[in-house]
Amino acid sequence: MEVEIVASLVGLAGLAIGLATGLAVRVSERAQRTVAPATPVSGMPPGIASVLSVLRSSAVVVDGEDRVLRASSAARAFGLVSGDRLVVDELLAMARLVRRDGEIRETEIQVVPSRLRARAEGRWFAVRVAPLGTHGLVLVLAEDLTDMRRTERSAATSSPT
Repeated sequence: MEVEIVASLVGLAGLAIGLATGLAVRVSERAQRTVAPATPVSGMPPGIASVLSVLRSSAVVVDGEDRVLRASSAARAFGLVSGDRLVVDELLAMARLVRRDGEIRETEIQVVPSRLRARAEGRWFAVRVAPLGTHGLVLVLAEDLTDMRRTERSAATSSPT
């Protein structure tokens, strides 16, 4: 009879181990199925970086805390961005308004680097600022209009009156 009791206890222990193993496998499978899609470390939705790389305009993506997540080389060269900051006050103000109300905004601005303020007119940009997704991201597009403005001014001063 002792052998039957030991066999029964061993059988119950085996059953308990089998059930625990089966439960662990199920939990693991469920966890693998519910893993969220990977989001880039930068916080930008997938594919945005590749879209920005083909745009002609200077492009900047700003997060909910006004940090630059992505900026084109043109945006940096024109002095719109320095480090992880949008340094043109008008652009920063527009980005905050767009983030607040979700409305797309457009304007023209003149950017004069501070070191040249006394002797230069700076560059003109047509700017469009729009919300990007639902996480407080904002897209700033700036197209350089400087050459067009110079041509217009040159034509206006050379035409007879």
